[in-house]
Amino acid sequence: MGNSPKLQYSELIALGAVGGYSNLVNITEKSSVFLLSSMIVLRMRYLWQSGVNPITDSEHSDIIGFIESVESELMNNLALGSLFYSIATITDTAILPLIGQLIAQSDYSELTAIVPTGWLVGTNIQLPDMRDTALIGDSPVSNLGSIIGSNTEQLTIAQIPSHTHTQLPHTHTYASNVAIPALGGAIPATASIFTPSLLITNPATPTNLNTGGDGTHNNIQRSLQAIAYMVVK
Repeated sequence: MGNSPKLQYSELIALGAVGGYSNLVNITEKSSVFLLSSMIVLRMRYLWQSGVNPITDSEHSDIIGFIESVESELMNNLALGSLFYSIATITDTAILPLIGQLIAQSDYSELTAIVPTGWLVGTNIQLPDMRDTALIGDSPVSNLGSIIGSNTEQLTIAQIPSHTHTQLPHTHTYASNVAIPALGGAIPATASIFTPSLLITNPATPTNLNTGGDGTHNNIQRSLQAIAYMVVK
């Protein structure tokens, strides 16, 4: 870019005006990552000027705008719609937390073109609520963007393992009064001698007592809590 070892602002603007020298549409992921990582360095003003060729504040502002445009193109090529987790609170408007909020399609036209149709609600995009929700790989395209499963499950009878309740054995007794003569005495004339017979009580089905609180079963594995973000611009 000229005779100066510094980057040349004028040639950068000219290149942006004509669209460059290549008709290449797609670049590799490796190239996108490398170029994105270099953007922070290219923002440094001293790279664009020398002691004899300083740039104005307006020119530097144009350079920053150009870099932001390049970043946007690279993000579209690489990561638009990508999800990631972080323990940091990110305030970049190009990256939004996924907390179930609505965002206007008019503000995110490129995102509107790639999100699942189920996310489009009127003129808005309904972002998923990823709080207490994990990512899972899926292959059917029709299921992409859907949330499945539950953090808790109330077990049904069919889900309880088959088992047996055991009751302790027990007996029923019945006592019948029998006339017994006094020792050495005579049997009263009104008395009769008989052999008592066994009386059977009515049968009944025993009932085992219920137990348990009818609560829900925890399905959450040991997890690290973080914020889910998505690249939206």
